[in-house]
Amino acid sequence: MWNRKEVKQKGKENFRKQYWKAVVIALLLTILGGSSSSISSSSNQADDLAEQMGQLPDEIATFIGIGSVVLVIVLLLVSILVLNPLRLGCTRYFLRLQHEEPSDWNVGYFFSNSWANVVKTMFFKDLFVFLWTLLLIIPGIIKAYQYRLVSYLLIENPDIDYHDALQESKRLMDGNKWASFVLDLSFILWHILNGITFGIVGLFWLNPYLESTEAQLYCTIRDLDRQNGMAW
Repeated sequence: MWNRKEVKQKGKENFRKQYWKAVVIALLLTILGGSSSSISSSSNQADDLAEQMGQLPDEIATFIGIGSVVLVIVLLLVSILVLNPLRLGCTRYFLRLQHEEPSDWNVGYFFSNSWANVVKTMFFKDLFVFLWTLLLIIPGIIKAYQYRLVSYLLIENPDIDYHDALQESKRLMDGNKWASFVLDLSFILWHILNGITFGIVGLFWLNPYLESTEAQLYCTIRDLDRQNGMAW
């Protein structure tokens, strides 16, 4: 079994090797990932907008409604076809950082390397987590932990079948989900401090620390699996 403190220590040591590059790429990854807080904070505004639309003539309200649906579809396609490969490219940097000091940024790596398979695999991963979350929050969380390593498996083998990637992540996370949850909880004070400093701590420390630790977690679980002769 892996040790939480060792994983965090290695992750911290590795991102400090290229501190400023890690900060920039973690910032890019945060931007690409969006912000759930901004969505929740705008819920009241959305209710007000819906009430105002109810007062508009039917033709205008219909036009706005159709436009909104089209906009959502376009944004969803951009996320699936463009942002997901970019996110994976950023994650690839942090995985490489665990073993070397990458001389290039190349966050667009997957636009020219198995782009279609990357898009398909990440789509199904996100879809299954979303569908399980619709059932109940807890099953969705469990499924997210089961598929936690899909991105890293895809980075190491961009041509892997999406079903194999999901099943392999599920197998690797078997017996590791709770320990990974505790690992996430161990950053709670950092998240609080980040909130108090309005994101400054996250920008210059927490975000790259988290990404590097996540990559190191994958490396640790994978190496233990290989030592047991179970790796694919």
